[in-house]
Amino acid sequence: MSDQEKLRMCKEEISKIRDRIKKEIQEKDRKMKKELAELKVKGIEDRLKLARVERDEIEQVVFKTINPESFKDLPVKKYLTGYNNQGKFEDENGSDADLDSTSTEDTKEIEIKLEILALEKQRTCNVKNVRDLEKELSDAKEALTKLNEGEIAQDNDIPMYMSQLKK
Repeated sequence: MSDQEKLRMCKEEISKIRDRIKKEIQEKDRKMKKELAELKVKGIEDRLKLARVERDEIEQVVFKTINPESFKDLPVKKYLTGYNNQGKFEDENGSDADLDSTSTEDTKEIEIKLEILALEKQRTCNVKNVRDLEKELSDAKEALTKLNEGEIAQDNDIPMYMSQLKK
């Protein structure tokens, strides 16, 4: 066997070793990504359960304990509907509510209404938080499915936390 043939055989063996090691590394990376994706899905599911409990408990307080519906007929001079885009409270006509020109009795009623509005806003935020977590969970499960199917997911298919794994 000539030196040239020995050299070629040596290069082939080295190439086979590198290919085998590369495949092992890729398989370990894929398994790690899958495990991380599974952990992320589990974490989001746990956060979602807690967010739903929080949402349900706040709704129970707002709707059963305080019952905002019973406050609708308060004789408040200006029925406040919420903040406008300048950060001021609006009345039902969309104009700025003039809290300074109200009587002390009206002011107390308005304060009650403002507290109810704040509770309702908190309840709404918690409902939105649950929806956001449900969307995040859906995205994470989709990324996990792609990893399980052996697809190479694109960066925009994988939620932000998963894209770090591709590097």
